[in-house]
Amino acid sequence: MAQLGPRSMPRGQAMVEMSLVITLVLVLSVAVFEFGRAFITYISLVQAAREGARIAMSVDDHNTPGTSAQIRAAAENAALPLVIPDADVSILCSYGGDPQWVQIVVSSPFNTIVPLFDQFVGGGTGSINLQRSNVVPVPRCPP
Repeated sequence: MAQLGPRSMPRGQAMVEMSLVITLVLVLSVAVFEFGRAFITYISLVQAAREGARIAMSVDDHNTPGTSAQIRAAAENAALPLVIPDADVSILCSYGGDPQWVQIVVSSPFNTIVPLFDQFVGGGTGSINLQRSNVVPVPRCPP
């Protein structure tokens, strides 16, 4: 009768186990990479909305708030490394009441790099629209 011991395991078992572990580690690493990219995009949008709101509520010597063009420019510059076009920066104003309120909304699409994750992000399109807004009181709405 043959003795069963440590050498009686099939020789390919270690290779199969290693391939399973490497696959799992690779998928987790790529998922962490994609999540990190999405997080950086979101943090950039937060900074852009915050900077746009700061310009909207800052006033000059004549109690005039920042203009819409200044707000958009500040939001776009603060969002680096993202490139945000003017159409993705919305400025909404509440007319009437004292004080008036301005809402700065900044949005940007996030696309996955790894094709495998396209099936899980954005309903299978691989793209989601990230958005952040800030609301601030202003003496009057920006022109």
